[in-house]
Amino acid sequence: CSIPEIQANISWFSSIIHFLNFASLLCTLIGANHIKTFGIGLLYLSPVLQGLLGGGSILMASIQAYVSDCTLPEERTTAFGQLTGFLYLGCTIGSSYHEDVKKKPTTLLQRINIFSALSILFRTNVNHASRYSLPILATIITLQSITANPPALLYTMYRFNWTAYEAGLMISFISFFRLTIALAVFPLIKKLFHKRKKEYDNHLFNLWSLRTGSLLESLGMLLSGMATTSLLFTSATTVHSFLIISGPSIRSLIISFVSPFEVGELLGAITILESFAAIVSQLGINSIYTLSVGFMPELVFYVCTGIAISASTLAFFVHIIPPKSDEEQPLLQA
Repeated sequence: CSIPEIQANISWFSSIIHFLNFASLLCTLIGANHIKTFGIGLLYLSPVLQGLLGGGSILMASIQAYVSDCTLPEERTTAFGQLTGFLYLGCTIGSSYHEDVKKKPTTLLQRINIFSALSILFRTNVNHASRYSLPILATIITLQSITANPPALLYTMYRFNWTAYEAGLMISFISFFRLTIALAVFPLIKKLFHKRKKEYDNHLFNLWSLRTGSLLESLGMLLSGMATTSLLFTSATTVHSFLIISGPSIRSLIISFVSPFEVGELLGAITILESFAAIVSQLGINSIYTLSVGFMPELVFYVCTGIAISASTLAFFVHIIPPKSDEEQPLLQA
């Protein structure tokens, strides 16, 4: 920590990342408020700017490397968990105030009760699906957020003696693989197996995409824990990457299940759950790894497998209700 060159490099790199994040936010604000002038181009430019040099992910990696140099080995995992946990604290509190732009809470209790926004999951009328589909899908999102970031890099450095070089290569490969799935594979599958443009078929496709992605996440976590070589671990991580297909699908489902006037409130509730899950993940999952790394380091992946299986099972409790006027049989059955 006291080496001037290290501090100078981190300061310079952090400045660049913060500038890119600011430019990304500026593009979002301008694009959202002047959509008629600039179209949606700035909204696409925003994530591109944020992704340059890795965006927040690489900034977090740099901070974690810095923390690693400043802490003792027995304190390192706890420090990582606290770091990321406090990072999401602002998101947990701030996301509950998204409606303040429209109206001001009437009581102090409403201000401090950030979970009051979750009531929309139970009080709204669900369209096109079974009654409890919204809370089930919200639970799936929460469980997937908990298992989203297991201590894979720490595990590979301990189990396979990786350095930052090998870890960087894996991150680059997995990121490119997920990019390919999101921009090429998933749209192609949807085009091939979803030729009819009826709303009911679209809901079915999204539901089965969610189920498939959740099952592949479970398989990927299980294979990660069973991997005995770095090649097998990378392959397992590749399987786990197919979880990315469930993200757009579950978002599409929850939005279509409520009225357009409730979408903002619903997404705010989901943001609260994701932020809460991120805190639980960093404190809980990292604590499991801390306690088990000495005798069974792969235990954390088996725990994540159990959580992922729970999310996969819940996905089969969501059922799409066919419209009464649609007499055609769908290609998929929920």
